[in-house]
Amino acid sequence: MPRLLNFNPKKSTAGFTLLELLVVMGVLIVIGGVVVFALRNLFLTSDFLGESLSDERDLENTIQTMTREIRAASPSSLGSYPLAVTGSTSVAFFVNLDSDTKKERVQYFLEGTTLKRSVVYPAGSPLTYSTTTAQESLATVLRGIAASTTPLFSYYDKNFGGTTTPLTQPINVSDVRHIRIAITIDKSPIDNNPPLGAVGEVTVRNLKDNY
Repeated sequence: MPRLLNFNPKKSTAGFTLLELLVVMGVLIVIGGVVVFALRNLFLTSDFLGESLSDERDLENTIQTMTREIRAASPSSLGSYPLAVTGSTSVAFFVNLDSDTKKERVQYFLEGTTLKRSVVYPAGSPLTYSTTTAQESLATVLRGIAASTTPLFSYYDKNFGGTTTPLTQPINVSDVRHIRIAITIDKSPIDNNPPLGAVGEVTVRNLKDNY
């Protein structure tokens, strides 16, 4: 009698072949790469937005402080003119920053790509603003100031009307009535992120035509 083979497909060995395992692993690697790339972009975007908001806040606060101080400029404690320096990257003026009766000499100036603020507290008898006697406080205000065709400080006379052409350097300080501050910062130029800029306008209220 012939021998009968008992073939039952339902009892065949179950599982993945080596090729199937390699395919599954390849798909998982691709999915993992996509997820990692997406998470990286998400974190980078979050960091960029956080830095942008921080830079915007710093820039806004700086403009507000500068305009407030310049607006209140007045003759020094020695009686000299309210404005001392009117350069394209530097402005100096006298203003009372504290509760005493003496006027401080405040100067904002660009050093490389850093905006700094100098405050000189007059001292001595007779009173002087010379730093050999007076006390100076120097602080960094903003870093990453970007190069721009627009001057950091522009000055206008009593005929300022919004679109008036600024005074040309060198400027006679007694002609100045209005100052425009234009700051652009670009802390990470290699990242191709757009620079951030702000403009402040201030009229010095204590400047009179009879000075």
